[in-house]
Amino acid sequence: MDDLSRHLPLSQRSGVDESGATADRRADIARVRERHAELVAGAQPERSVESERAVQESARAAQPERAAQPERAVQAERAAQLRAEADGIRRGPRRPMRDLVAAVRELAADAGDAPLGLPAHITGAVALYQVGRAPFQRRAVVKGHTLRASDAGWEFGRGPVLEGTADDIVRFLLGLGDEPPRPVSSR
Repeated sequence: MDDLSRHLPLSQRSGVDESGATADRRADIARVRERHAELVAGAQPERSVESERAVQESARAAQPERAAQPERAVQAERAAQLRAEADGIRRGPRRPMRDLVAAVRELAADAGDAPLGLPAHITGAVALYQVGRAPFQRRAVVKGHTLRASDAGWEFGRGPVLEGTADDIVRFLLGLGDEPPRPVSSR
């Protein structure tokens, strides 16, 4: 009977304390909002002409007096709003994974090609969640493969390895980047 217990799924638990594991994503979402605020407050990445026009038009439509403010003031106001959202999220009700994915999607859309600057556990969780929910064409690319983040220390899946940076994999799975993870060359 001792030999059989080795093959049962819960019999070989590690000695790691997992009492902090939870489905509540408040802390992670707040961290993404804070990173978004840092991105907005700092040097903002270059936007396309169409994207810049859309941002300016939405600002004018929302508050005409705000459109006249210098861009730095608008950025500071947006950063303060994101920080306030982060504080509210931390104190608010539990948040599911889809809210974390939405927050990362907003950050990645505003970041352009700039690094997302997120911890590995957030990018890994978002990638894992999106693998089953991405558009069909993107799921087809990664199906039957192991996805590995070359810079974040996470990987999941079965099959030949596809590798990329955590940011690139997340952008690809969110539909914000067209560069898929690449097969690892055998050297």
